[in-house]
Amino acid sequence: MYKTGYRGIDELHGPIEEDTTIDDVVLQEAEDTFDLTIEEPEGEGNLLLENIGTEHIDPETWPFEQEFSNGTGVNVFMDGEEDDSAPYKMYQNGELVHDSFETAQHPAQLEITENVTLEPHFTELNQIDIGIEGEGNIGVEMRVEPYSENFTELEPIEEDIEELIPAAIEYRLTANAEGDYEFVGWYDEDETYSENDTLTQQFTEDTNITARFDQFHELEISVIDEENETVEGANVELADNETGVVEYQTTTDENGTALFAEVSQGAYEYVVAQDGYAEETGTLELLEDKEVTVELEEGEPEFDVSDFEVEVDEMEVTVTAEIENVGHAEGSIDLVIDDTAEETFTLEAGDYTSVDHTHEFEEEGEYTIELGDETETVDVEEPEPVAEIDVSELEIDTEYLTATITADVENVGDAEGTLDLMINDEVVYNLTLEAGETEEIDYTHEFDEAGTYTIDIGDLSETVEVEEEPSAEFEVSNIEIEIDDLEATITAEVENTDDFEDGFEVIVDGEVIETINIEGNTTEEIEVTHEFDEEGEYTIELGEETETVDVEDGDLLETEIVLGLFVIVVVMIALVGIRKGSSNEDESDLSDPDEVLEEEEEESFEEDFEDDEFEL
Repeated sequence: MYKTGYRGIDELHGPIEEDTTIDDVVLQEAEDTFDLTIEEPEGEGNLLLENIGTEHIDPETWPFEQEFSNGTGVNVFMDGEEDDSAPYKMYQNGELVHDSFETAQHPAQLEITENVTLEPHFTELNQIDIGIEGEGNIGVEMRVEPYSENFTELEPIEEDIEELIPAAIEYRLTANAEGDYEFVGWYDEDETYSENDTLTQQFTEDTNITARFDQFHELEISVIDEENETVEGANVELADNETGVVEYQTTTDENGTALFAEVSQGAYEYVVAQDGYAEETGTLELLEDKEVTVELEEGEPEFDVSDFEVEVDEMEVTVTAEIENVGHAEGSIDLVIDDTAEETFTLEAGDYTSVDHTHEFEEEGEYTIELGDETETVDVEEPEPVAEIDVSELEIDTEYLTATITADVENVGDAEGTLDLMINDEVVYNLTLEAGETEEIDYTHEFDEAGTYTIDIGDLSETVEVEEEPSAEFEVSNIEIEIDDLEATITAEVENTDDFEDGFEVIVDGEVIETINIEGNTTEEIEVTHEFDEEGEYTIELGEETETVDVEDGDLLETEIVLGLFVIVVVMIALVGIRKGSSNEDESDLSDPDEVLEEEEEESFEEDFEDDEFEL
C-alpha cells in the first residue's frame, strides 16, 4: 500500500495526525520478477528507496530502474530541501496516487507485484507573513490546484504568523471583521494589495500581507470667519497624525460645513485654507462621531524670494530671482534699485513668478539693489577701451599644398588690437590694427603634407582639404646610352600617359641631373648629355627603367698604352744588344748558316714590332 501524510503548517492548518491511505496494489498472476522505474523528479528534492529487510537505495541517475522479486516490499521516501522545497504529488503508472506533502516520517510503501513507474513531484517553499490590524480573524482554505476540486477548510488565523508555504498549493483567505470593526483591505507594506475581503491565490514568492480592520466615525467641521460668518468653499484636509499622509479631503458647503461621513478611528491633523484667509491647522482624535468648529483669520500676503542673483556688466546690471506669495492674500512686492522702485510684481496667494530685469546706469558708482528681504550692493564702472576686430569677406583658395587666404578686417573697438590667423590652433600669421583701422589680408601658406586643416581668423572658421600635387605616369622606350670618355649621351622616347603636363626626371646615381616637361598624352624624344667627374660604375634611371654603365677616361688609357710600348721597345733593344754581343764573342765558332739564321730572326722581330703585334 502507499502511505502518505501532510507536512504541518502550524498556524495555517496544523499537522494531519492520520496517514492518508492509497488503495492496495491489485494482486494478479505475476512473473517471478517485476521492474520498478522512477522518472527524474520534477522540482528540487530528495528521493530514497528502502528495500524492506535488505538495503537502502539512493538513486543517482535518472530514470532509475530496478528489478525486484515478486512481492518485494519497497518504501519510497520523498523529502524536500529544508526551507526551500517540499514533496508535492506522486504519479503511479500515469495515475495521481498522492497529492499532499510527503515527509521522511511518512514514507510511501508499496508491494511490487507488477511493473511500476513512479513520477515524483516537489514544489518550492516561500515565506509568507500574515498580519492582522484591528479586530478580526482570517479564514483559511486550501487545495492542491488543480487536482482537488474543492477547498479544504483549515483553522482560522487569529494573530500574526510567519510560515513557509508551498508554491503549488492554492489558498483562499477570508477576512472576517469582529464587533463594530469593518474590513478595510489587504496591504503589503502600506500599499493596497487588495480591497476584496476574500483573497485567493498561490504564493509563488515571498509575501508579506496584512488584513486591516478599522472602526469608522462621522466628523463634521464647521468653518467661520472673525465675524462669525460661515466660510463657503474652504478646503479641508485630514492627514494621518503619524505619517502626515492626507487620508481625507473635501470643501465646505454653503453653510460652511465640511462633512466626512466615514472616518477611520485615530488621530489626525486638519488643515483649513481659503483665499483671503490665513491657513488654520490643528489636531484631533476621533474615537466617536464628532463636531469641530474652525475660525479663519483674514490673511496677509507673504513673499518668498529665492535664487536671487545680480550680475554686473560694465554699466549694466541684470537681476534674476523667483518670487512666490506664500501668504493668504493678494499682495505686491517691488524691485528697488538705488531707492527707486524699478518694477512691481503683484501676486495672488499661492502664485509665483520669475524676475529677469536689466538696468543701465548713467554714472559710475556704488548702488544697492533690493527685492523683499534680499539686498545686494554693486560697483559699476565705465569699461576700459578694448579692441574689437571684425573679419568679413573671408575666402580660402587651395591648390595642392598651397592655401591663399584673403579677408577684410576692421578694428571697430576703442583700442589697438592684434588679430591672429591660426591653422590647427597654431598661429601662422598676425596683424595689429589701430582703433578704427581697416586692412585687407592676403596670406599664402604652404602645407607640409596633405590632410584636413581648420583655419581660424577672428570669429570665422573654415575647414579645408589639401592634397599632394599628382605625378604623371611615364612610359620609356628605345633607350640608348653612349659613353665617350667621361661623357654620357642618353637618348630615349618618353610618353606622358596622363592628361596633364609634368616633369620627367633623368637620374644618375640617385641625383636628378635634368627635368624635362612633357605635355599630357604626348611622346617626346629626349637627349641628355652628362659629364662624369671620374671613372666608375654608374646607375642611370629613366622612369621605371634602369641602366648600369662603366665609365673610363680615354686620355689616361692612351697615356698608359704609350708608356707600355716604350717599355717594350726598351726591353727589345736590350735583348738585341745582348744577342749581338754573344754573337761577336763566339764568331769564330759559328758557321755561316747560323749567322744567316740570326739575321733572319732579327728581321722578323723588327717586322713584328712595326706591326704592333704585342699585347699590353
